Amino acid sequence: MFQIGDEISYTNKGIFQVKEIINKRNRKREVESWYVLHSINNDVETSITTPVTNPNLRLMMSKEDILQLIEDMPTLETVWSDDRHVREDRFEKMLNSGDIRQWATMSKTIYEMKKQKEINKKNISERDKFFFDRGENLLFDEISLCLHIKRDDVHDFIYSKHPVS
Repeated sequence: MFQIGDEISYTNKGIFQVKEIINKRNRKREVESWYVLHSINNDVETSITTPVTNPNLRLMMSKEDILQLIEDMPTLETVWSDDRHVREDRFEKMLNSGDIRQWATMSKTIYEMKKQKEINKKNISERDKFFFDRGENLLFDEISLCLHIKRDDVHDFIYSKHPVS
């Protein structure tokens, strides 16, 4: 169980802080404990209540784990599929996994395909762009908060560790 003040990731919804733990009746009219979560990194303040048993919540990664993930980024395997349906299903699962490593893999995959298509003066699909933007936002938000750097500086921070030729 998380404690008041803990910063947690809620699958693909973003980063939240536990503000309260309350008792609330569920659909079966049984009393159970719920978290009151407040968004940390959104422009608009969001408040969510969710049962403490929600499996889609996890503590934010540690600074050491984030730095290791950044170190590992060049070796992350890309998972592109030319079959649009397979690709979108895969990206949807990765996005909804709540796993920052999956977000990094998905973002890297789409980024590399985007660069490859730009050489041929083509673009990625709007759906691929959606997955890229959402995955990168979730990834960068968590990196920003864990490393205590501005969200706008995350891209440069990552690329300072892995310069692109």
